Amino acid sequence: LASQEASGWHTGGCHFLMGDGSVHFISENIDAGVLSSLTTRIGREAVSFP
Repeated sequence: LASQEASGWHTGGCHFLMGDGSVHFISENIDAGVLSSLTTRIGREAVSFP
């Protein structure tokens, strides 16, 4: 599969819509491994937001 990028018009990151309907701003400085966990369901990682 081709590599995908998230992008938006906001400085410093972009908004992500989660499976529960919530929206979170994700920094462009996020660790690549954490971003991978957030954007795939392969590892079944649980993610918590403050």
